[in-house]
Amino acid sequence: MYDLDQLRRNVRVMDLLTRSYEAHSRGDRAVFESAFGEAIEIMPRAIDNATRDAMASYGPDLWTEQGEWSAFGNKIASYLPAEIAKLDGSGSLQYFCGPGSTETRCAPFTFIVSSVRPVDTSIISAYNQQVTATYQQQAAAARLKAAEGVYGSDANYFLGMEDLVNTCQASHVECNIYVGNPPTHP
Repeated sequence: MYDLDQLRRNVRVMDLLTRSYEAHSRGDRAVFESAFGEAIEIMPRAIDNATRDAMASYGPDLWTEQGEWSAFGNKIASYLPAEIAKLDGSGSLQYFCGPGSTETRCAPFTFIVSSVRPVDTSIISAYNQQVTATYQQQAAAARLKAAEGVYGSDANYFLGMEDLVNTCQASHVECNIYVGNPPTHP
């Protein structure tokens, strides 16, 4: 059973859709666009609500999981009819349909998700730091493996010496590095 507000919304949407159809049939583009625009003003809010509800099914790393974006779009599409019905009070009647609809068949909506961005930019920063750390660890492991192939069990020693030389060069200072016994002065 509908309450009075729902019935008023139903009548309003039906009136707007009827006016837009009649204006379109007459070729009155301005009236068509105005009436149709009013009828679909609920769409952005319904899409936001459906997206929010669909998002609850995914973890915080959805923005990095492009393989999940198609399923995410499908989930938004599945939630949208209910969100539209909540906002326009249409109940089981569908005033809005997806592409490929006919007079007798209301096709489902389609959503193609091409980008997911976290609202909080600190999430992106934390992710980038984690990726950088992972790459640095992988590079260090590969460097050690290569050094072990050349220096065997002394690989860590030689890598340490190489790092010491590189640090001196990067700091633009002269370093005296003694390998083995330091020189003696008589």
